[in-house]
Order: sequence, then structure tokens, then C-alpha cells
Amino acid sequence: MNKKTAIIIIIITILVLAGGFLWFYFSKLAPQDEDVDIGTPTDPIFPSSGGSSNGGGTNTGGSSGGTSGGTNSKLRQISATPVAGAVIFEEEPEEEDEEGDIVIRYVDRGLGHIFETNTEDFSQQRISGRTLPKIYEALWQGSGKGVIMRYIDENEDIATFQGFVDETAENEEQALVGGFLQSDIPFITVSPNGNSIFYLSETSTGVSGIRASFSGGSRAEIFNSPLRSWIIDWPTDGTVSVSSAPGNNVPGSMFLVNSSNGNITPVLSSISGLTGNVSPDGNYVLYTESSNLTLQTFLYDISSGTTQTMPFATLPEKCTWYEGDSLSLYCAVPIPPPRADYPDAWYQGRVSFDDDLWRYEIESELFEFVLNTKQESGEDMDITDIQIDGRESYLIFTNKKDLSLWSLEIN
Repeated sequence: MNKKTAIIIIIITILVLAGGFLWFYFSKLAPQDEDVDIGTPTDPIFPSSGGSSNGGGTNTGGSSGGTSGGTNSKLRQISATPVAGAVIFEEEPEEEDEEGDIVIRYVDRGLGHIFETNTEDFSQQRISGRTLPKIYEALWQGSGKGVIMRYIDENEDIATFQGFVDETAENEEQALVGGFLQSDIPFITVSPNGNSIFYLSETSTGVSGIRASFSGGSRAEIFNSPLRSWIIDWPTDGTVSVSSAPGNNVPGSMFLVNSSNGNITPVLSSISGLTGNVSPDGNYVLYTESSNLTLQTFLYDISSGTTQTMPFATLPEKCTWYEGDSLSLYCAVPIPPPRADYPDAWYQGRVSFDDDLWRYEIESELFEFVLNTKQESGEDMDITDIQIDGRESYLIFTNKKDLSLWSLEIN
């Protein structure tokens, strides 16, 4: 056996042992008949600093997009310039028996300005002119009122700004009010109701998972681990999902953490290249396994412990759940996914997909075609960050190829 082969065998052995350790470690932490002691909440890491920026509705120029395929097209480009994150929501109606307007808000990646449009006429306004340059991630409350913006500051640290849109402000520079959370938060997620956040904070012994109010106060540790590389999400109000960082040929695990008391439930383990997406009712996990340069997508029923192979192959990040009359998935499905070392190749931009949109109904297993993106837009789409409004009338998504923002009328 030569030296190179020996090194490869040692690395694979270490990865397998690490996966086994994770499963054993958190299985022991899984709830038996008693609650986990999570300690007491502490003061906010950074008090709100009273920043500002957002205001009174100036018509935009360069950041706005337009329609694709004509003014009657159901597919529209909302922003031609790169966005850091967007949200779609229904405004409160003026009258009780009326429906509110469906509004789309997004953060411009270059300057951090906030723009808004609606699905009635798609006219655009800049509602915040506060400049926070080179925003690489923006996470919104579902109501569109609160936003978390993240960027690399002049000290090469991760800066996390939390703010609220003040729709009564007299000018754009005063319309985003908030402050900064602690620096170097590697991952952060927002609860479905928008009232809380969950983020990871590195410690001398590993990493802590902190639940806090949206503004960063009322903090409590609900998760800790000697390992530092985790991916987090908040699929239901009562449950946070924590998954080992995915990598090609790396066995991955997923755990569900009770957002109130920190109880941990192991869900999936020893799945190569695992990346998953938990349903909003907490009953299912859509996940992908990678092997032999290919992707396979599965649906795991948490209560029954059964797994079914899905009739498509895609990454869970390219899907979103919708709870209407029946639970369903909207997914961007590549045609077909090229052979590559997933999920790394897609994360790193070495592989780009050309997607169509599909809808899958969980109970009936109906798999129906929604959109040929190339035919409608004239360009290839690598779709991610899909969101749907509460009436299932419109969805929005980002094209990963250029980070442009699009909307699609679906009903």
C-alpha cells in the first residue's frame, strides 16, 4: 500500500467515526422522560444601536427589473441586479372583507438598499436608502417588516445587522431602524412566526446554538456541540433543524431541537452528502443523498420512519413547502443534473443547473409540471430561494446564475 492510499483510507475512517460519534452523542441527548436543562436567558449581546434608513417611497431606477415575455407574462423579472434576499407577503387589507395586496420586498446586494413592488402593477419603490455595502445574505420576517442583513466588514469579520422597516419615516435614510448583533455569527435563521432567531456561536469547546428574540435579546442556549460545522433551519415554530455540514462522500446526520426546552431528537444519520428540508408541519424531511457523482432525492416520514424515493432528483435547497388544502412541494428540477461531486460542486459554483419548476403533492403523490423557464424567460435558470405567498397566487425565486429576482403567477 503506497502512502497516498494509506492517507485516503485514514481520512475516510475518521469521517465515518465522526458520523458515528455524532449520532451516538445526540442520541444520548435525545429526550427520555425528563426535560433538558438549558440554563437561563442572558442579556442581549449587542444592544440595539438605533440606526436608520428607509422611508418614503421613491421610484427606483437601476435596481428594478421588468417583465419577461411581455406585459401579460406570468413570469416577471423583479430585479435585474443581484439581490441578497427577498420576501413575499400579503399586506393587511383596509377593509375586513377585502384581500390585501401581495407585496415583494428585497435587499439590493451591492448597497443594501431595500426595494418594494406589488403584484397589482409591479411598480417599484425604494423604501430604504441606508447603505450597507456588499450584503451577501438577507433574511426576512414573513411579514416583511423585519430584516437581518449580513456582510463582511472592514476587519474581515461577519457583521450581522438587524432592523425594522419604519413605514412612517419621513425619508429613506430614517426608514430602517435597528442595530448589530455579535460579530462572526456563522449561521442564523428566523422562526416561521418571525418573532425569534436561532444562531450559532463558536466557543472554546465547540459551538453553542442560541435562541433569541428577533432583535437579539432574551437569549438562551438550546443546543451545544463539540463540533463546529452545522447547518441550521427553523421549519416549525417549535422545532429547529440542525444538520452536519454537507460534503461529497461525507456521512451526514440531522437532528430536531425543541426551540423551547432544547430536547434533541435524532432524525437521519449516515447519509452521504446529506442535505435536507423539513416540512412546516414537522412530519416530513425532503433530503438528498449523493453517490457515484449523482443525486437521489427522498421523502422521509418522521412519524412512521419510512422513506420513499421521489420521482425527481434535485437539492432540497431548490424546493419550498406549501401548506394549503394539502401539503405540497414546489421544486426546481434540473434537466438533467450533470454528473458531479454533489453537493459541493453546486455550492462552489463548479456546476450550474438548468431548471424547470414542478409541484409535488404529498398525499396524492401527484407530480405536475409548472413552468419551462427557458421557454418563458429566454434564459437558463438555476433556481433557489423559492417562496410562496399565503394564497398560493405567486411565488418568487432567485436565479443563482446572476442572483436576479423573479416572480411567477401560479394561480
